[in-house]
Amino acid sequence: QCGDVTGDGPLDAADYQRAREHVAGRTPGGALDLDRCDVTGDTACDVEDLALLDRLVNGAGGAPQNGCEAYYTTP
Repeated sequence: QCGDVTGDGPLDAADYQRAREHVAGRTPGGALDLDRCDVTGDTACDVEDLALLDRLVNGAGGAPQNGCEAYYTTP
């Protein structure tokens, strides 16, 4: 699933945290699959993705775009 950068199944706070660490240029504190980071469909992992991930994780609405690299390569 696009947005599940930790690869553990559900979209949760850990996914947001790992993506945030990457966007901020910090070393991720755990698993990070950048092929799953793009949830806006623009092929990047950036602040727009963080904004949507934040909404998704906190139940504020929105839907991830299935355009991340993993969506096309994961069986």
